[in-house]
Amino acid sequence: MERKIVWKYDPFHKKSILDAVQEVISGVFMKFMSSHMEMQAKTFTGWRQCEGHSCGVLVVQWFEQYLSLVRSTPPDASIPLAHDDKLDPKQLAYEGYKHLSYVLDSVVTNVDT
Repeated sequence: MERKIVWKYDPFHKKSILDAVQEVISGVFMKFMSSHMEMQAKTFTGWRQCEGHSCGVLVVQWFEQYLSLVRSTPPDASIPLAHDDKLDPKQLAYEGYKHLSYVLDSVVTNVDT
C-alpha cells in the first residue's frame, strides 16, 4: 500500500457517522496494519446527498472516480478529487441508470447458467 491513506465518505456528511467510521478505522483496521504502515485517514468532503435515495449511486461514483484517478496518478502525488458540494442532478440520474443497467445485464446474462 504505497499511498497509505484510508478514505471516509458519507454522502450526508454527518459528523456522527464519520466519527463512527473513524473509530472502526482506528480501533479495528489500524490494528491489522504493521507498525511501518502508518495510515492516514482522510474524509472526502464533496458531493453532499440532498435527498434520500442516491446514497449508493454517490458512493459507487466516488469509488469509480477514485480508481480512475489512482491508476493515473503516481503514488507520491496527491489525488485531485472533486470538491463540489453536489453532483449535477442529471449526472446523478445518469449514473443511477447506468449502474442499474449493469445489474440487469448481469441478471439477464446469468439467467440460463
